[in-house]
Amino acid sequence: MQISIRHKLSESDAAKRIKTRISELKKEYSISGMSTKWKGSTLSFSYKGVEGEMVVSSESVDIEAKVPLLLRPFTGKAEKEIKKELKYILQV
Repeated sequence: MQISIRHKLSESDAAKRIKTRISELKKEYSISGMSTKWKGSTLSFSYKGVEGEMVVSSESVDIEAKVPLLLRPFTGKAEKEIKKELKYILQV
């Protein structure tokens, strides 16, 4: 799965908003077992077999993830929801 969303924020502002929203979503949906690790402006993540990276730059947020075969039928819906959420938190 590949997702790219362009934005007009600075790299640090975009990363800060994303970090905050991830924390909120983990609490809101009681998500446990999700592994996240930030290295600079790159987030490595894994959850229930989905592994990937999110790279935040001053122009875009790019996500690349490996989705297990059994979860692939849900990829389209997941992409739609991720894009919607990113557009919301990255708006100026």
